[in-house]
Amino acid sequence: MGYTLPLEVYEAIRKVVKDENVAKEVIKTIEKSLEVIEEKAKEQKVVVKAELKDELRKELITKEEFFGEIGKLRQEMETIRQELKGEIRELGIYLKFLIILLIIGFTLFNPNFFELLKLVAGMFK
Repeated sequence: MGYTLPLEVYEAIRKVVKDENVAKEVIKTIEKSLEVIEEKAKEQKVVVKAELKDELRKELITKEEFFGEIGKLRQEMETIRQELKGEIRELGIYLKFLIILLIIGFTLFNPNFFELLKLVAGMFK
């Protein structure tokens, strides 16, 4: 791919270099140098792109790793859910026990209950 210099650069070189042939040689040399630099930049672009791709692969999570992590989180959530269900069941039993104790307590402290006990005890005498 040929690289051409802007017209202003040609004119500046011709002003400095008086000989027309020498000026053409300088311009050709500069154009060749720019072509070499452009080619090296293209080669380096491929290398940098590959290095960047490798770095991103190392840093970013893959799809398989992502779904694996989601699976682990789901398992942890299920474990916590089962633990909570067990604790709720225990609390339900504890609440029933407390209600039964309250009923027994209110029954024992009721004066009519003692009268009923006397009546039942008198029947078996």
